[in-house]
Amino acid sequence: MPLQKHLHNRFDLQSIYLILISFIGLFLLLTLFLWSPTTPINYNFQKTLVLSIFLVICLLGMFAAVYPSQCIHLFNFRKDFKNQRPQNRVKSDSQNNLVGYEGHHPDCAKFNSHVFILNGKKHCAGCTGLFLGGLIAVIGTLIYYFGYYSGYLVGINGQILFLIGFFAVLFSLIQLIFINSNHNVVKFSSNLLLVLGSFMILIGIDAIRANISLEIYFLALVLFWILTRIRISQNNHRMTCLECGQTSTCRLS
Repeated sequence: MPLQKHLHNRFDLQSIYLILISFIGLFLLLTLFLWSPTTPINYNFQKTLVLSIFLVICLLGMFAAVYPSQCIHLFNFRKDFKNQRPQNRVKSDSQNNLVGYEGHHPDCAKFNSHVFILNGKKHCAGCTGLFLGGLIAVIGTLIYYFGYYSGYLVGINGQILFLIGFFAVLFSLIQLIFINSNHNVVKFSSNLLLVLGSFMILIGIDAIRANISLEIYFLALVLFWILTRIRISQNNHRMTCLECGQTSTCRLS
């Protein structure tokens, strides 16, 4: 299937816009990192401000991963199903036919590839990856802030760290957007790589360039990646439900 037709079938205009911004922004970031000069001005508050904002983003992501029901309005997941799934117009006479939710996933076999089952309880594979990645990023950022390994990132080591992060984010975005694998391990690893890659990119920028404009640009780009990930997840969930053949026995509420 041609890429243009594939995108048209799976994504709306808002999703395509976020996808384009995410990839263009990532490659522009690489260009700026490789060819922008190291700034001669380093503000006293710069490192604290930039790393603090990144920590807040990580902590909020971890909170959303652990308590998705508290952030359900951000995803509009139930609203998407109710408004866009044709079979939701079918009224079921039996309350047993209603599909419940665990976290932000319907308790349905069609979504088994989206979850892990640990101790008899379902956990979102993607959110688990985001939480673990966020936890590692928070610990690593704090260690870097207090200077425990900043000396090792001077010169080529910092550039290598940035490039590893770049390819980790690139792989994660490609997997999330274009591959859409129905395997919980892949969903877990792609979300984990998105967070860890972002962490490595930020540390590489701070260690090598120390350019506050570049760092602010990167933080804005992280928010675009998060929005893109959320929107793509919404579309994947919606398509999974729309392709379900249980039109007469299933009603999400």
